[in-house]
Amino acid sequence: MSHFINGDIRDKGAVDEAMENQECVVHLAAQTGVIPSIENPVEDCEVNVRGTLNLLQAASGNKVKRFIAASSSAPVGACAPPMHEDLPTRPTAPYGASKAAMESYCSAWHHSFGLNTVVLRFSNCYGAGSINKSSIVALFMKKILAGEKLTIYGDGEQTRDFIYVEDLCRAIELVLKYTPDKDGSPFGQIYQAATGVETSINELLDLMRELIRPSLGQEIAVEYSNSRAGEVVRNFSEISHIRNTFEFKPQISLEEGLNRTWTYFSKNDI
Repeated sequence: MSHFINGDIRDKGAVDEAMENQECVVHLAAQTGVIPSIENPVEDCEVNVRGTLNLLQAASGNKVKRFIAASSSAPVGACAPPMHEDLPTRPTAPYGASKAAMESYCSAWHHSFGLNTVVLRFSNCYGAGSINKSSIVALFMKKILAGEKLTIYGDGEQTRDFIYVEDLCRAIELVLKYTPDKDGSPFGQIYQAATGVETSINELLDLMRELIRPSLGQEIAVEYSNSRAGEVVRNFSEISHIRNTFEFKPQISLEEGLNRTWTYFSKNDI
């Protein structure tokens, strides 16, 4: 049996009702933006912290067997990459602070209430089906199709770890299906769900130009603007922990992923 919560995770009644008779929970609901978190930190906290608490309480109350929560490297902040699970949390924006709190509550629920939690720190996810996303790949492709100029904040040398949605779904599936062995439990822990590949925004733009120029028939217009407060300059992950525990290995290259994503966007009304 599966069920999507159709509403606000801050609504405890809706959360409790949705959790009945469920064996596993994949918690993807969140306020996901750095800039929105700076503009409204209280809203960011209410969604990411209070909403997660509602889910954890309902999950343990309904004896859910496994609880997977989506996080990011934002709790780590501006540490020198690669990001890994043993780095201290030093968030640079309210978004990172709320995600750090969420991670801590997942750990606490495992140790205090026996809920089998796993936190996956997603890197920058992109791919087919992402029309409603406002992250960089989806945003750039929507602007290109609309004939609008792309804006890059900073010099474009800031880096990210781009993971295709299919690979990320594979990571979640591996966690759901995993059977702990005698050597230890994976629960109550954090894992970097990423590719381990560092790509600058300028490199991303060059790949998109090569991919899109033949079908577009013209150059992509780009402007550079001032850097934005709270955003990390370099970010990519070390993935040995998730690879060694769950045998996770990303399979979709950035070039292939961008090609699939552009095909999807160009065939759908934006």
